[in-house]
Amino acid sequence: CLFCFIFFLMVRRPPRSTLDRSSAASDVYKRQQLCLVIDRSGSMSEQTDGSSKVTKIQAIKTAIVKLLDKLNSDDLLSVVTFENSAEVIIPQTKINSSNKDDLIKAINSINADGGTNIEQGLFMGYELLEQLPEVNGTNKRIMLFTDAQPNSGATDSVSFTSIIKKYSDKKIGFSAFGVGLDFGQELIYNISKLRGANYFYLENSDKISKVFDKEFDFLVTPIVFDLNVKITTPQGLKLKAVYGLPNWKEGDKDANLEIPTVFFSSNKGAIILRYEKDDSSPLIIKKNDELVSGSISYSDPLGKNYNSSIEVRNQAKATLIPGTQYYTHDGMKKAVALTNIFFGLRDGCMLNTEGKTKEALAAISRAKTLAMVENLYMNDSGLKTEIKLLEKLSENISKGGKPSALGNTKKNY
Repeated sequence: CLFCFIFFLMVRRPPRSTLDRSSAASDVYKRQQLCLVIDRSGSMSEQTDGSSKVTKIQAIKTAIVKLLDKLNSDDLLSVVTFENSAEVIIPQTKINSSNKDDLIKAINSINADGGTNIEQGLFMGYELLEQLPEVNGTNKRIMLFTDAQPNSGATDSVSFTSIIKKYSDKKIGFSAFGVGLDFGQELIYNISKLRGANYFYLENSDKISKVFDKEFDFLVTPIVFDLNVKITTPQGLKLKAVYGLPNWKEGDKDANLEIPTVFFSSNKGAIILRYEKDDSSPLIIKKNDELVSGSISYSDPLGKNYNSSIEVRNQAKATLIPGTQYYTHDGMKKAVALTNIFFGLRDGCMLNTEGKTKEALAAISRAKTLAMVENLYMNDSGLKTEIKLLEKLSENISKGGKPSALGNTKKNY
């Protein structure tokens, strides 16, 4: 089998606070008109996870106070809270040194109690932003903070999708911040796939309170719309599996990536494709053989469309046969190591659940060995952390514990 990788690297821009407003670069970051819609229902009084005494609402308030430092006098901020009903606790306000203390006081006065009517909160927030006049160089955005457990008003993703799409068409963006281990991820994931929307999963108090410590400008700055990437399988090969692409299904001939909105990010990522020969014979790749071809299309924030295509061929000096390895750079080597770790975690959990303890431990040990061999050269701290997860899972299974004791294993690199 062959693993082929495509990396999408976002170009880092300087923080908005360091830019001269008169410079051309300042156009990258627009003035913000934000409405924070905060869930203050009873469930927000619960702890974010089992290891912290900080409640969800306390962590959110800490994060929002930090957010105030990221805004400047050209930006507008309003705050809506909701439980069974919604209310405006801060109308659209320009932040400055004379009113900042009052804003912090208003934020810290938020207490959690009651039901969860996300619909009411969103309608009130969108109404505030819709009333503002259109100004060139301004970005309107709802920022929703919730554990996504609605129990009054609309409770289904179809209803929320309809609301958010309506205002997306009016150029009002949407960012959702899902908080706590009991966060209703499916609901927010579905509504954040719309144009101009994104979402962030913050499973513990530390991540919630630090969400705006870095890269606030990235969170609210869309740079590409309607991104479409197609990766075409070469003739004679079969696409066996794809990792890092949620919408790919077994049996799909090619791999397609569609993202309504792309935001700035310093995180790195990869799409990993696994190929086999379509006639089940050994996969042999000669020098200059085609590995993959693909196309990309998107539009920029000004509406200009772009299209391009690429063909990748084997640049190894020797023919690649089963058992040989060839990497163009360490990023690919790390991607393979992370994929093997994923296999170990997945297979270890599945086999243990089926009562096959010996096989589960063997799968974990195999993944650990492969990752450690790759990391002998790279000495990557992130891989070391992931390898420790394999060790912890092996320890839990050996003691007869449940694989879920691992906790959250999702990482960003």
